[in-house]
Amino acid sequence: MKKSILLILVVLLMSVSFVQAEAMENTDVGSIVTFGSYEQGNGEAPIEWIVLDKQEDRVLILSRYALDCKPFHETEDWNVTWAECSLRSWLNEDFIDSAFSEEERARIISVTNTTADAPDTQDSVFLLSLDELNAYLPNEESRITEATEYTVEQGGRVSRTTGKTYWWLRTKAMSDDCVHMVKYDGTADEFGDSMEAAFYTVRPAVWVDIA
Repeated sequence: MKKSILLILVVLLMSVSFVQAEAMENTDVGSIVTFGSYEQGNGEAPIEWIVLDKQEDRVLILSRYALDCKPFHETEDWNVTWAECSLRSWLNEDFIDSAFSEEERARIISVTNTTADAPDTQDSVFLLSLDELNAYLPNEESRITEATEYTVEQGGRVSRTTGKTYWWLRTKAMSDDCVHMVKYDGTADEFGDSMEAAFYTVRPAVWVDIA
């Protein structure tokens, strides 16, 4: 009996993963899809994503809301880029394991990311670069987002007037110890902020196989 129940659960999980992938295959850029789940304030809930790019066999999705609050790097280090930062490690180790099932992780494509003034990296989960932000979200209004209740509880910064959040990019700014981020009004801060600031929020991005 227990083996039968376990088999049914596995089949159901595989079916959900298939439906999600099929939904992405039939969606358009700008659409909202669900993929994976994460703590959002009242327990785990499906993660909503915005489709930024769609190719023949894959889609690029960005979390609709800021899902957590982390420093870009846990200590000030002028030599650290996206390649070495603690946030990249967290996204590609802790976050990916907690947010996605084994079947969902199998659909996430590891890609080579190029970031200005940093070594190329191989990432499964990543932040947008400044160049990608301008390419995929050129309109400042389209960059504005909210933080989940959980993210705010973790110390995520939000505007006192609008309630919108500030979120990290992966590109370093003019000062060596600073990283670009998007402000509550959708503008990309020219000077960024200290990489060890613990109150900026995280909007993960992933490429997903839809073939």
